[in-house]
Amino acid sequence: MREFWIKLDKNLSDEKKIHLINSTKDFCTAYLVGVGDETIPKRLGVTTVSPKNGDIHLSQTLPDLLSSKTERTCFLASIRSGKDELPIINAIKSSVDYVILKCKDWTIIPLENIIASASGRTKIIVSVSNPDEAMLVLEVLEIGADGVFVDLTDVHEIKRIYDASQKVQSRIDEMEEAEKISLRTATITKLKSLRSGARICIDTCDLMKEGEGVLVGCQSSGLF
Repeated sequence: MREFWIKLDKNLSDEKKIHLINSTKDFCTAYLVGVGDETIPKRLGVTTVSPKNGDIHLSQTLPDLLSSKTERTCFLASIRSGKDELPIINAIKSSVDYVILKCKDWTIIPLENIIASASGRTKIIVSVSNPDEAMLVLEVLEIGADGVFVDLTDVHEIKRIYDASQKVQSRIDEMEEAEKISLRTATITKLKSLRSGARICIDTCDLMKEGEGVLVGCQSSGLF
């Protein structure tokens, strides 16, 4: 499952911060907060990303990243072109847990290079501002980023982006999960004669073992 991060705007009132967190904490993985702004999210029991006192240490420089004493680390970087890739690649090589990418001009090639370099060692979280951007970054190279990051205060818009991100199924495990069908026991309560309809014969009884069968019907209204 992809991750979903939200920046907690320091200019919001405490009441609005509480409302934003309570409205999104069921699906938000982590909240990026400023120094000294960790109290409310910690009180509400959510994961914080911060330069100080966060559950995940946030840094924009490699030396600070390497000196971190927290178990999990995150590197924040902007990417405009290929020349911005080197410090990000170095952070990945240093075994940083997360990289937050801010794409200035939405050139996909640098983002593809970063995702390919991460190779599952580092989770790539990409800053997005709308549902279309979220779906785009989660589908890059048919692998996509590991999550998206939003810097918004409108809960409705945040949920729109989250809902869009959940529709993306570009990874094998997501496609397999989408194909799973939950089966339950049903009881036949009545038999009723109907007029002529489409008929088909499925003669595979000698190919099946006890407990195996065939699902017949329409997935939208019932398979049996």
